[in-house]
Amino acid sequence: MSSTGSIDENAGSEPSRRSIRERKQAQHFGHSEPNEELEELIEAPKPRKIAPAVRKGGKRASGRPSLWVKLPLPSQTPLLPSPRPQSSPEVKVENSFGAPPESSSQNSKKRSAALPDSHDESDLFAPSLCHGTTLKKQRLESSAPKQRAAPRAKVALDSDNETRPKPRGQPEVWAEMRQALCESLTYYQAYQSGAYTWGSSNGSAGYAYGFLLDNDNDDYGYMDEKVVITRLGGGMTSTKSGKMVQTEDQSSSSNKVTPFVNNQRDRVPVILIVGAKNPHCPTKVPHRYNVLGVYQVTDIWSEKVKGKVVCRVRFEMLDLKTPSWCGIHGSSLPTPTPDYSTKASLKTCTTCNTSSKEVSTAGWMCLNETCANFSIINGQADQEAPTWNPAFIDERNKWPAHIKAPLQLKPAPPNGLLNASLMETSLQAWKGMVCRDCGRCNSRTKWDEWKCETEGCTFEVPIHYPIIPRSQLAPDHAFAAEGHSIPFDKWEAPVVRTESEFHGYWRKATYEISPGNCITHYFANEVINRQPGGADEALEALQGTKLGMQRFPLENSPVEGEMITKHFGINFGLPYNYVVAVDSRGFSEAPPAIMDAVNHLTWAGKDAIKDGSYRPFNELLCLGYMEKQSIGWHDDGEKDLGPDIASWSLGGAATMGFRMKSKYWKFKERNADNYDPELPVRPGSQAWKERIALNELYQAGHMDEYEQAKTALFKALDKNKNNGPTVLSLELRHGDMVVMHGEDIQKNNEHGVMPKGKLRFGLTGRYIKPENIPVEEHWKGEFTIAPEKVYDGDLALFKANFPEEED
Repeated sequence: MSSTGSIDENAGSEPSRRSIRERKQAQHFGHSEPNEELEELIEAPKPRKIAPAVRKGGKRASGRPSLWVKLPLPSQTPLLPSPRPQSSPEVKVENSFGAPPESSSQNSKKRSAALPDSHDESDLFAPSLCHGTTLKKQRLESSAPKQRAAPRAKVALDSDNETRPKPRGQPEVWAEMRQALCESLTYYQAYQSGAYTWGSSNGSAGYAYGFLLDNDNDDYGYMDEKVVITRLGGGMTSTKSGKMVQTEDQSSSSNKVTPFVNNQRDRVPVILIVGAKNPHCPTKVPHRYNVLGVYQVTDIWSEKVKGKVVCRVRFEMLDLKTPSWCGIHGSSLPTPTPDYSTKASLKTCTTCNTSSKEVSTAGWMCLNETCANFSIINGQADQEAPTWNPAFIDERNKWPAHIKAPLQLKPAPPNGLLNASLMETSLQAWKGMVCRDCGRCNSRTKWDEWKCETEGCTFEVPIHYPIIPRSQLAPDHAFAAEGHSIPFDKWEAPVVRTESEFHGYWRKATYEISPGNCITHYFANEVINRQPGGADEALEALQGTKLGMQRFPLENSPVEGEMITKHFGINFGLPYNYVVAVDSRGFSEAPPAIMDAVNHLTWAGKDAIKDGSYRPFNELLCLGYMEKQSIGWHDDGEKDLGPDIASWSLGGAATMGFRMKSKYWKFKERNADNYDPELPVRPGSQAWKERIALNELYQAGHMDEYEQAKTALFKALDKNKNNGPTVLSLELRHGDMVVMHGEDIQKNNEHGVMPKGKLRFGLTGRYIKPENIPVEEHWKGEFTIAPEKVYDGDLALFKANFPEEED
């Protein structure tokens, strides 16, 4: 098992310097109110010092200050205390260790990896285990290193990074953006936390797959070429200045700790990643995120520091013999025969009869959280600035040679990346890839190609998809309707549905979401879809046309750096910003399938809007969704837009949901004392039915009943709930169209689309107000459809087939 990265073994020596530095407050990952879930966020603290020590023979190591002195110290032991017999006498020194304890948590927890952004509502997928994989040996560093691209978005790095010593080599896998890191690596998909854990084990919270060491909020963390010590998550809150501080005790039984206990117990390796904001890395970090290598959890323990219980973990690199890229340039290489004999002292507490290692130079302490003598050294129950025991740092473990990492350090390319015949639209096909040439993690940004973003890297693969027939994209339970389709929409008050209408082969259902604001669902069928210029033809054409769709950067990223959308898109007609800024092409440049969509949507818009306010659509946004892609809750209420919007659904099925915006759904009177029964109640808002009934009691003068009902209302009110229910769900099938009419739909409500298959296109037409668009852009929205090609809803076809039917 080797470390990861390239090593320059012939480089000359250079002095190592590390001063005590003031840390700058780091930017929170897109949250105005940071919380303890975000592990690598705020304050980059001062490094924990190792006590001054000497080498064997009494000579101090030269060329490095005491902070980085390499000591001939002992090996590993589990640090969660192991029980000792009740008959144990006074504290005694032992030479062997107890077995690692079992997790005390019996609660099954979901994985802690955060979702990508506020518009992202799909679950993270479970990592696929690659049993028996081995890591590549380190490659020698080229004398002319490749140029690296600057990050796409400006990222503030730790100010000390540039002053650190040069590293020995380069990481084999790295990233400049958090999203690219998470989309490319199966073992790390945590957008807003340090640990990526998943699954369950014996009733506890699974295992840790990857761990990011960035802003770890640990003044006393430690890192060298082979060993890492850091705090685990939990107990942190943000101050007004944005600094993360510990305000609550951590617990070894929490779901933030038990996955690492499981890793230690079952000897499941963890892959560590170091960020450029990590204050403890001994050398300069070359990229924003850098994969360190494969480590084992050797020890987990608790101690009290500054009045709070802190849970920490010690990691040790699985391959102790191979140099790590993060070692100091020119420093001595690891010995091929590690010292396995050096051990930290293991002692037994006379109060609780549990054994703990001596982790601090201040002396031995009991590490049992439940013991009356927990974390007491020489009568002192707290540590202000603890220092690590050098023997504990230099422990080394002889791991069984057959232990392999469950997941590949450098994941295999997605299906079809190197074999075009295997290209598909599955989740793995768009998630991200690690460049085979330079090791950079890249998000999939283009629909038609894979491309590494590193400057000077030539890795680029054009993509040609096989055409997926519509029949393969239909839901398993779907059937082909030759007559009028069956509606499966769902709605609840205050939404009102009108009686179904039939226009030729189309079924039409209209939902009034508020007075004068309607959503109309047009249900297609097989006859409609197979007509020339219809949904079947358009679906095939969009798959076979190189449209230039891409994932665009979000204007407001929820994490540090840049985030891109979870779908691909391209705009035709007048320019329009939906949740991102998108370049627009003129309709005169659009392929026939796009103009077929404009033709169909124009008919639907005219048919649904009968009050004379319809204006022809002069813009069309084409979105492409691969498996598990989506567009989350949003509205189309920009000032440049008219009140009418229509969309055409092609390919796989999808659910389109509508709900009231949070600011209108929540009512401000969150307690009984300031409730005003004379204020109007917005239908569909929080507890609106109960409040209307309550106000009627007040207006009728039934004050005793009013007070009782008010008390019951506020007792049952969920004050922590911020979003209302989905009041309308449209089940969209291939060929269906939807028309939204009325300004209040976008003003008061929001909608989202969750596709269900492996491929779907959503084409949405809008009217953009030309007066708000530069005159030189107006030509893009101009088009003409020949009279004989104007879509009529296939009414002529229906009449020809059923001449006896009335309009």
